[in-house]
Amino acid sequence: IVMPGARQYLIASDGPLTLDIVEKIREAGISTMYLKESYIKANLSPDRMEAVNKVLNTPSGINRDFHPLNALAHVNYWLSRSGTGLWLPILLIAALSGIVFFLCLTSQNVPVAAALATTGFTGMGLGVILILAFQVFFGFLYRELSLFITLFLGGCALGAAWSNRFSTDHRSRLFAIDLVLAFFSSLLPMFFFAVQQLELDGPHLVAAQVVFAVLNLSAGFLTGAEFPAAAALLMPSPAAQKSTGRIYAIDFISAALGAALIGTFAVPLLGVTATCLGLGIIKFTSTLALGFTRHRDCGHAFFRGRLG
Repeated sequence: IVMPGARQYLIASDGPLTLDIVEKIREAGISTMYLKESYIKANLSPDRMEAVNKVLNTPSGINRDFHPLNALAHVNYWLSRSGTGLWLPILLIAALSGIVFFLCLTSQNVPVAAALATTGFTGMGLGVILILAFQVFFGFLYRELSLFITLFLGGCALGAAWSNRFSTDHRSRLFAIDLVLAFFSSLLPMFFFAVQQLELDGPHLVAAQVVFAVLNLSAGFLTGAEFPAAAALLMPSPAAQKSTGRIYAIDFISAALGAALIGTFAVPLLGVTATCLGLGIIKFTSTLALGFTRHRDCGHAFFRGRLG
C-alpha cells in the first residue's frame, strides 16, 4: 500500500496489510511523539487516497535506463508549477524550427544548407546522448561533464581545421562527412549494447570510459569538419559576406534544437536506440539530397561542355 504525503511511503509485507494504522499502533502499545493520530488520519484522508490511487491506476510505460519516461514527466511537473507545462518548450522549439526551415529554403543552395542544419542538430544530439549514456553506465557525471564538453568542442575545432586544409571539391567532402555521420549515428546503439555486456570493473571500466571520450571527440570532429565545406558552397565568393550570418544562424540554431529536442523529448519518448536511428535517418536523407544534386550538377556541366 502507499501512504500519501510530501513523500510517498510504500508499505509491503508477506502478511495482511491495512490502512487502519492508528488502530494497529494502539493494539501494539506503541508510544509515538511526532506520529500523532490526527496527522495519520489527515494523510490517509479519502481525498488524498483517491488522488494516490488515481496516479497508480493511470496507464504508463516502464521507466528504463535507455528509455527514461520519467524524465519528461519530471520536466512537465516543474513546468506545470509555473503554470506553463510543456507548451512553453514546444512553442520555443516550433519557433526555432520555423526559423531554420526558412533560412534553409531561402539559401542559394538548399541541400547544402539542409545538410549543415541537420549536422548541427545531429552533432549536438549525439553529444547529449553520449552524456546520458555515460551517466547510465557509470553512475557519475559531474566531474566528467566538463571533460565531455571540452572533447566535443575540441573535436569541432580539430574537424574545422582539418577541413580547411582542402580548397577544392567541397561538395564531395561534404557528402563523405555527411555519410560518415549518418553511419556513426546509426551504429552508436551497437556500442551501447556491447558495453552492457561487460563487467565494468578494472580494465573494462577504463577502456569503456576511454571509448566514450573518443566517441565524443569523433562526434565533435565530424560536426566541425562539415562547417567549412558547407560554408564554401554557400559562400562561393569572398564578397558574399551576407551569407556569413545565415550560415552561423543555421548551424547554431540547429544545434540548440538538437540539445533541447533530443534531451527533453526524443530520448524520454522514443528511447536512446530509436533516437540514434532517427538521427541516422535524418543524416542519410540529407546525404541522399547532396548526392542527387551532385550528380545533377555533374550532368548539367557535361551537357554544357558538349553543347559548348
